Amino acid sequence: MEQNFYLLDYVIKKFLKKKVAYEDFDIDDFIAKMEYAFKRLGFREPDTGGVQNILCLCTIGGQGDFLCLTPALRELRRNFPSSRITLVVMDSMWQLAKNCPYVNEVLVVPYEVNWGDYPLEAMAFYDVHKYFRPLWKRRFSLAFDFRVVNDWRGALMLFLSGAKYRVTYVNNVYRIYRDRLVPKSESPSYKLLTHPILFPKNIVHDVEKSLYMLKTFGLNVQTNYVEIFYRYSDVLKARQLLGNFAPGKIKIGVGIGAQEYRRWYPIHLYMDAFEFLSKRRNCAFVIFGGPAESEAADWLEEYMPRHAEILNLVGISGGWNVEAAIMTQLDMYIGNSTGLYDVAAAVHAPIVATNCEAKDRAFWPVSIYTRYFPWQNPSIVLRPPHLVGEECKKKGKEHVLHACQTIDTPCCIATIRPEEIIWAYDRMMTFLLNVKRIKTPPIMRNSNPVANLRVAADLRKKSF
Repeated sequence: MEQNFYLLDYVIKKFLKKKVAYEDFDIDDFIAKMEYAFKRLGFREPDTGGVQNILCLCTIGGQGDFLCLTPALRELRRNFPSSRITLVVMDSMWQLAKNCPYVNEVLVVPYEVNWGDYPLEAMAFYDVHKYFRPLWKRRFSLAFDFRVVNDWRGALMLFLSGAKYRVTYVNNVYRIYRDRLVPKSESPSYKLLTHPILFPKNIVHDVEKSLYMLKTFGLNVQTNYVEIFYRYSDVLKARQLLGNFAPGKIKIGVGIGAQEYRRWYPIHLYMDAFEFLSKRRNCAFVIFGGPAESEAADWLEEYMPRHAEILNLVGISGGWNVEAAIMTQLDMYIGNSTGLYDVAAAVHAPIVATNCEAKDRAFWPVSIYTRYFPWQNPSIVLRPPHLVGEECKKKGKEHVLHACQTIDTPCCIATIRPEEIIWAYDRMMTFLLNVKRIKTPPIMRNSNPVANLRVAADLRKKSF
């Protein structure tokens, strides 16, 4: 029978009509009225049979953010083997999240307005019947929001899920690494949450932050490795695409693009490095990417020497899952710090990457490099030694999170020389040969990629 949430609808719509700014929003009055409605509808009743339904929010960022969350999802499932876990992601994460064996269902929210940007506007944007009612129907006992760029507005959306116990960070990377004061106990974040958590300054990587949240909540954490989920059908497609490509050669996956053009390493410089590696190091190259990379991939394929072996897989169907399956059959990844870089790290492929963030920028502890460097993976990430260009120097000397965010063209990253890529390749090969990680022809590092999906039938409850 359809549950009646008219009381919750009424309270939300009443506050939406006021259209006040955040600083004028009466958070105490809102909490009191919403708590009254939640209690009337039984949302605050004791869990007699343990934690039944768990909500996990991962509604900001991209592929790297989700992959950094996989250890926390695995450990959450280990602590609650019989609970029903619902994961809410943005549409950009759907391909990676849909095969996750540790959750029972994945819900998608639109990218245009996520859970933490403008909550009063978001409450108006999200149709109550389409987004909030599905969450209320599940009657979550426990909810986590794993974002580390957070404030009380994110806590508000967690509160609106109706969960009895609500866990997220109340400090964030903007505050903690600028030595700013953490929120006071009377701040809205503390009022909206049952378990507000502060992460210490010595935790930098996002994998560590998500696991620290579970530990602080009192859960047992046993493992911290990152995973990516794909099916055996993806492996079959990967083998079909690769075929008998470049037998006996070192096969390198190449990521030539990035989400922002400022993070693109110039393609002609990549060609100089690849030409040398092809001729002197017996390497062959598999190019990945989407429509934005097609022109650069075609140019590289046309102007590379004839002796170079290149397989252009830009625009292949299947998305990240197929690309992950292909990457497991290659020997190394060389490319920009982008989504494919995160996928390569997740399948434990050795990495040589270029990054646009200079070494001498001021706000170093929370750069994209430090937050998302390849977790527990052999890697060499090349970065420019100094900021170049007036705009880069101006922003880089300020305490800003993204020093290059206002730069539209490859600037600092273009100062990395092709010789550095060759040097990094040689150093990585020396390391890998010493530990016997390179094998030609390549073998599947994950010989049974669906093994971790077998537990899904035991972990999932029937849908309701």
